[in-house]
Amino acid sequence: PPRSTLFPYTTLFRSGRRPKDAGNAVAPNFSVTVGTLVISSDPTDEEATAAALILETKLRDDFTGISDAGICCMTHRQQDLLSLKDLMAQSRAIVILLSAYSLQSMVQLTAILEAMEQREENSVPAMIPVNLPGFTFPDANYYADVLPNIWHGDTKWAEKRIRTFFKHISVGFDTRAADLVLDLQAKHVMSLVPRSFDSTVSSH
Repeated sequence: PPRSTLFPYTTLFRSGRRPKDAGNAVAPNFSVTVGTLVISSDPTDEEATAAALILETKLRDDFTGISDAGICCMTHRQQDLLSLKDLMAQSRAIVILLSAYSLQSMVQLTAILEAMEQREENSVPAMIPVNLPGFTFPDANYYADVLPNIWHGDTKWAEKRIRTFFKHISVGFDTRAADLVLDLQAKHVMSLVPRSFDSTVSSH
């Protein structure tokens, strides 16, 4: 079994008790480039997918200027959740696009929790929350009633890391805004991406 405590869904897959959106998340594995910039969005949300692709386009030139590792937009690569661990471990930064049902998406929760666990061990990757229209921050009801129905593992462990994640200052990104505004918002996101990256610090 995986070393990380993060993978209760491994048992779910084996037992057939899959998360409701897991079918959309499973696809062949892909190679991971150390130092990549990851953009994660809810794979079941078309508006979040569109926002991820727009943000990827606007970040591409600036990111290429500091790294040749490339951007991994997870809308292109709906990999299985186990390979998501390797992706989080070797990335420079994770941009989490927060949309209406992000915190009910197993893919999004896995990205957040795995990245937070990696940060506890190595202080990387950088975490960049990006709020989309329609997102609401989790309240007590979410942690008490919603999270236990999605995360079939230690929910107190998950809650602690989600709360820590939300201590990061988020950036707004509204695809309904004028292009000039989107450019400024994308530059704000890019300003939070570390310019330097020590590949020896990332986990394997």
